[in-house]
Amino acid sequence: MNKKYRLGRPNAQSTLEYAIVVACIVAALIGMQFYVRRGIQGRLRAAGDEIGEQYTPLNVESKITTETTSNTTISQSLVPLKKDGNPIFDQYGLPVYGMKTEAGIDETTSKSGKETLGEFENGLF
Repeated sequence: MNKKYRLGRPNAQSTLEYAIVVACIVAALIGMQFYVRRGIQGRLRAAGDEIGEQYTPLNVESKITTETTSNTTISQSLVPLKKDGNPIFDQYGLPVYGMKTEAGIDETTSKSGKETLGEFENGLF
């Protein structure tokens, strides 16, 4: 073989070897992700079990009263209409009036009551 071809070949071979090693490492990490994920989920569940039982709305008895009161005030009055700060007059020289409406709403909401936690299935409470 010619020296020219032999000199370029080892570089291509080492690059190919590096690519194969990287591909094997990536394949191993992808294959292990399921085991790692299950391990993390198991630790999270164990930590949650140490905290206590899971909340369920079936074990809660609520007696809450909500009271809402509302007052609405509406007032209307006739006021002379103005344009650019000057009163408007009709064809006979009389001032033109318009209806002015004002509304006010006053609302109050209050809640009172209690919630009682019932027994869990394992009888912890």
